[in-house]
Amino acid sequence: MVGNPGDVRAVVLDPAAGALAGLRRGGVLVDCTSSSPSLAREVAAAAAAAGCHAVDAPVSGGVLRTARAPPRPSPLQSSLQDDDGAKIVEISPAESSRQAQEREKRSIDVATKKATRVPSFYTKSSIDEPMDQLINMLSVVDDEAYTKNIKILSIVRSEGLGKTTLAQKAFEELHSQFDRGAFVLLGQNPDLRRVFADILRGLDKQRYIDFPVAILDLVDLIWLVRKSLINKRFFIVFDDICDVKAWEIIKCALIENNNHSVVLTTSRNTGITEIIGGSKQLQPLSATISKNLLCKRLFGSAGKCPSELVNICDNLVEECGGILSVIDETVTLLASIPPTVENWEAVYARRMLDRSYPGLTDSLKNCLLYFTMFRRGHEISGEHLICAWIAEGFVHGQEVAETYLSDLVKKKLIDAVEVDAGGKVLTCRMYDLVHDFIVSKSIEERFVYILNDSEGRDLSEAVHVHQRLYIQGHNNKELDLQIPWLPQVKSLVSCGTAPSILKFKGLHVMDLGACESLQASHLKGINNVSSLRYLVIGGKCISGIPKEIAKLEHLRTLDLSASGLNELPEYVFMIRKLERLIVNSQMKISYGIAKMSALQELGDINVTDPELLKSLCKLTKLRVLRISIWSWDDSLKNYFKQLCDNLRSLVQCTENIQSLSIMTCCSLVFMDDLGENWTPQCLQKLEVGCSAFDILPSWFGSLSSISTLTIEVYKLSQDIIDTLGRLAGLGSLSLTSKQVPKGYFVIGSDRFNKLQSLKFVSNAMVEMFPRQQSNGTEQLKRLMIVFHASRTQDVNKDFCFGLENLSSLEHVRVEIICFDASHNMVKNAEAAVQKAISGTSIANLEIRRLQENSMTQDEADLCDAVQEQNNQKHQKMKRY
Repeated sequence: MVGNPGDVRAVVLDPAAGALAGLRRGGVLVDCTSSSPSLAREVAAAAAAAGCHAVDAPVSGGVLRTARAPPRPSPLQSSLQDDDGAKIVEISPAESSRQAQEREKRSIDVATKKATRVPSFYTKSSIDEPMDQLINMLSVVDDEAYTKNIKILSIVRSEGLGKTTLAQKAFEELHSQFDRGAFVLLGQNPDLRRVFADILRGLDKQRYIDFPVAILDLVDLIWLVRKSLINKRFFIVFDDICDVKAWEIIKCALIENNNHSVVLTTSRNTGITEIIGGSKQLQPLSATISKNLLCKRLFGSAGKCPSELVNICDNLVEECGGILSVIDETVTLLASIPPTVENWEAVYARRMLDRSYPGLTDSLKNCLLYFTMFRRGHEISGEHLICAWIAEGFVHGQEVAETYLSDLVKKKLIDAVEVDAGGKVLTCRMYDLVHDFIVSKSIEERFVYILNDSEGRDLSEAVHVHQRLYIQGHNNKELDLQIPWLPQVKSLVSCGTAPSILKFKGLHVMDLGACESLQASHLKGINNVSSLRYLVIGGKCISGIPKEIAKLEHLRTLDLSASGLNELPEYVFMIRKLERLIVNSQMKISYGIAKMSALQELGDINVTDPELLKSLCKLTKLRVLRISIWSWDDSLKNYFKQLCDNLRSLVQCTENIQSLSIMTCCSLVFMDDLGENWTPQCLQKLEVGCSAFDILPSWFGSLSSISTLTIEVYKLSQDIIDTLGRLAGLGSLSLTSKQVPKGYFVIGSDRFNKLQSLKFVSNAMVEMFPRQQSNGTEQLKRLMIVFHASRTQDVNKDFCFGLENLSSLEHVRVEIICFDASHNMVKNAEAAVQKAISGTSIANLEIRRLQENSMTQDEADLCDAVQEQNNQKHQKMKRY
């Protein structure tokens, strides 16, 4: 240190007598003068040209203050005697120094544990492939990788790909070939004094294990490292470099000594490794190694993966992308749940979501997050969901919303429970694992505020504005929310305690369908919610709804199906712009409904009075109509003809009805009176349920425009199958046979030639799908069968249905009704289905048990239970 910048220039830069002129190559010049930045850069440039390093380390106080300071020996002077026999001598042990040393030692221990960590699922095969790449790179001597006789190689990989594991294994494999070696972890914001202490302990553990590095400054540590590397061939690994500045300082300690030393670095940042030099992009684990790794952990070996899980296993392996940490997380998750197709598909959906969620558009992300407003595992109507999205403003228009819903299904983010022939999602649900993720994301992004009323009403965290409120749980006390941002809430959904809506003035969506405690008083002031577009009212105790509901000019959907209203109030007819009105079949409707000229969907209206059907003829915009006929007495027979006449007139005069559903407990004989060609060309979907046909009416043969059909028959015959097979436009069929069916579904060029989706339900299922003789089977993509296990075994003990003959199938769902069936019987049915599917290219198989709690125990089950009890007793006796 000298007095001023002029002195520095004279002492350091003089070409004949300056410090740099006498400094040997590789030396370090430390300037403690408080000089200008430009001079410091000039000195650094001159030092680099001479093959040396320069460190600008100004000391506060200048020469005079430094000279007046009490003398103290340099730690280097006190501790080092000479190059060969350096000896550690004791330094005055002040308490603060001991504490500093202890902290230093603890940090070293933690860093060492992190640096040597190997994943718990590690196997040799999982790392052989990338290890061979790395060893070859480190072993080959080439001019490109060496910089001044130090070979620098940088591994760049994404987080979780196993950089640390590879580097650690390479160090263990090769360090014995070098004179000195060290493995050092850096990470984010590294403490460089700790880093150099790690290097010293790695290079010479015996010498530096108890060395008091805590009292040394950075320059002293750099000098010590350089001293340890003189004339040595070294191998040093710097793991997880995140900061270029830290690397520039570390380089000062690396001596170029013509001994072909090696420095290996790892980083997640390609830009950093390009600056360091020797950047090598190692590939992720191959699909084969990844699958072997996953299956060995779960099943003991790759060959033990159950056949029904092979396809979904391949999908999971592909989704892991060869990343060790992701494979480990996936294995841990799969090991915690039963190995079923449904569970593994849920895990796959969660993995897909982790990857694809950040790339979703804002609109699609909002649609996905909206599933937070529904209970876990709840099956949701596609129409209900779409209407809520539109009311929220996430999407504009029915077609766009349907496309969004279809996209979420294709991305495997939600499960389509039921779809029609055109691929339209009728009902859907979200996998439990995905639902948990969506809930956490919704909370994190303040998309929704979730209030669990059964756990108390701690609103201390409700300080941030949320546009959606979801109330869970039930509390008998009145729910009076004291939250300042309630007027800004756009969506309110409650499946528990009913809130007062007086403070909710900005609502677009209000769903109180699951509020059993809902009273008319809770809806007081509903006219002030002028922006309301979607309203669901439930509660069996509710006796009426406020007259002010007629003032909701923007209301488009009103759903009263879950309410206890006995009669639809007349003032509801005053909501002129209402497009969807959903009631229940017990609710009385007056002829005044004809005033609602904007209605496009109406259900499930009881039309025991035929004149009510006649009044609906004025609803010319009606597209979807669901009617029911539940009352029955002898006098009703006289109205059947009038009923048929009015129904025929309704569907023909409106000219817009695309979907018609008829639910009745009456005999379907009356439907013969509908006559030929009663269905207009616009009618695409027909559903007749809750009662079964003995034989099909003659007009069934004229349903040429029908694409989706749902019916029940008492006993399926080949004649009925052939009649349905000749319907030219039929793409989706849901068929139930009450008794043991007879006949076969022959799907070919002249039968069912457009059928894409088939649902078949029977108490006793027989072989329905023989080997196809034609090449017209490529149309059927989705199949769902439902049967009683016990009744099916009586007529079809091998559970042979002919599924192996349907080569075009992409998705099969089998639901087994377990009532009065034994465990073994159900297992045999499941095994038969899996065996039939195993020889096909079907990618998606779902097997579900219904009424599982109603299964019986057979002799084998009882023997197993007795044996288990005996084993437990035997184990207790052994302990004593």
